[in-house]
Amino acid sequence: VDTTSNSVGLNDIYNTSGIAVYPNPFSDQVTIFLKNQTVNEQINIKLTDVLGRLVYSDLVKTSRSEELIKLDLKGKSIVAGTYILQINTQHSNYSKILIKE
Repeated sequence: VDTTSNSVGLNDIYNTSGIAVYPNPFSDQVTIFLKNQTVNEQINIKLTDVLGRLVYSDLVKTSRSEELIKLDLKGKSIVAGTYILQINTQHSNYSKILIKE
C-alpha cells in the first residue's frame, strides 16, 4: 500500500505508483491523475470518513494509459473534516488522507 502524508506541496502531488491526487485540502472537487495504467482497467475509488463509513464510491474504466478523473463532490453532503481516499487499480492500492474544507 502506497500511503502519503497529508502535507501539501509539489513533491506531494506525485508518488511512485503513478497516482496524483489534488488539491488537499479540497472543497467540492478532487482530481486524480493516473499514469501508466492499462486501457480498459477498472479503477475502484472510495472516500471514507475516519470511522470507516463510506461517503463516496465510484467505479471508473480507463480509456487510455494516462487518465484524469475529476470527482465532483458538490452536493454529496460531505462535511468538513478528515477523509481517507482509496484508489484500487489492477496494479496497486493507494490511500491518501484528504481534508475537506
